[in-house]
Amino acid sequence: MKRSASVLACSLALFLVTAGLVSAKDRSDEAGIRAAVAAYVDSVYQVDPSLVEQRVHPRLQKMGYYIPDDASDYFEVWMNYYEFLELAAGYNADGHIDSKTAPREIRIIDRLDTTAVARVDAQWGIDFFHLAKKNGKWTIMNVIWQGYPPESFASQSERDAKADVDGIRQAALDYANSAYQVAPELIARSVHPHVQKVGYVHQREGDGYRERWMNFTELQQLVERWNVDNRRFDPATAKAEVEVLDRLDKIALARLDAEWGVDYFHLARKDGRWTIMNVIWQAYPKTEPASDG
Repeated sequence: MKRSASVLACSLALFLVTAGLVSAKDRSDEAGIRAAVAAYVDSVYQVDPSLVEQRVHPRLQKMGYYIPDDASDYFEVWMNYYEFLELAAGYNADGHIDSKTAPREIRIIDRLDTTAVARVDAQWGIDFFHLAKKNGKWTIMNVIWQGYPPESFASQSERDAKADVDGIRQAALDYANSAYQVAPELIARSVHPHVQKVGYVHQREGDGYRERWMNFTELQQLVERWNVDNRRFDPATAKAEVEVLDRLDKIALARLDAEWGVDYFHLARKDGRWTIMNVIWQAYPKTEPASDG
């Protein structure tokens, strides 16, 4: 009886220690993600490009959508890392934004062990972020943003809202099925030609991940060979679970759980169709079920 009680006490102690470690790691990760997003925003508010250098990856791809004062529709603007540095150095140089009172509402939308997605509501609009944990530090990899939606978006009909969600889901399913069905034409239909994709696969030996970058052409070439003759998966039963994580009138954020891992998508509505603009993905964490994709 005493031995059983001792074993139970040891098991309970181990559980509490493990739970404490996990909780501490979760808090550390959440703090790191928030710090990265805050640095992004404050680099503009405080006219401090050094914050960009600390928390934004040099291969950043950023695209945004806003309605100019003299227009009635969205204008698209693309930006790389160096252009964002210039923006941070000049956008608020005249102090028209009070950095102490300007909005910076940060939300962590979803997170795994090495990738995450987040949102900030700022002075200029709303940004969706792709982040990766690199050398222990959360870093912004891709950004899509838009000005605040018109008032009509808040009263969007149930029918229009469903059409948007269905369109976002279809783009993500096209992406998954392009690989399962060896159908590069689905990539052409659902993915922007300037897509930036970055992913993380497990090291062959030991812990940690290897980073992989891919452009549109490389993505098409991958799907042309990845599942030839159904050598990896049966397209009829392969995993393709899509969740729309956040949505505005012009941009959206979605998650795909597939056989190879988890993809997070930035999407934009272009010519009436939802299109994948940026992708960040990772293999399933080793503590979760994984397939040899």
